[in-house]
Amino acid sequence: MRETYAQWKENHEPFGYQKLGELFNCSPWTARDIVTGRTRWRSG
Repeated sequence: MRETYAQWKENHEPFGYQKLGELFNCSPWTARDIVTGRTRWRSG
């Protein structure tokens, strides 16, 4: 998830946490927390 977000920013893509959450099937708030290091992704 962090790699995807970093690539978007590097390529100046207009995507944010909402799109990231859709891709990884979570809320945009969870995506934000994962990207910013507040929590970690647990696959299950």
